[in-house]
Amino acid sequence: MFKVMIITPSGVLLDEDVFMCVLPGEEGALGVLENHIPMVVALKKGRLDLYKTSSEILRQFDIENGYAQINKESCFVYTESAESVA
Repeated sequence: MFKVMIITPSGVLLDEDVFMCVLPGEEGALGVLENHIPMVVALKKGRLDLYKTSSEILRQFDIENGYAQINKESCFVYTESAESVA
């Protein structure tokens, strides 16, 4: 498990421990697990999926363009807006 934070101009929308997240990267979907190599990736408008287990989706968000800062223990998603998908 590792920490994912979704941060918008209005503040922190989510701060949660997850098994995996899948980001809508500019160059395609990017799956992030604990101990991922540190990197910064540009994000495009799309769906961000947070997984509780390898196959069970915990939450989903539609996000606008932004970027993600990834390191071994966490993934910080900076975006103009994010909306939880029911």
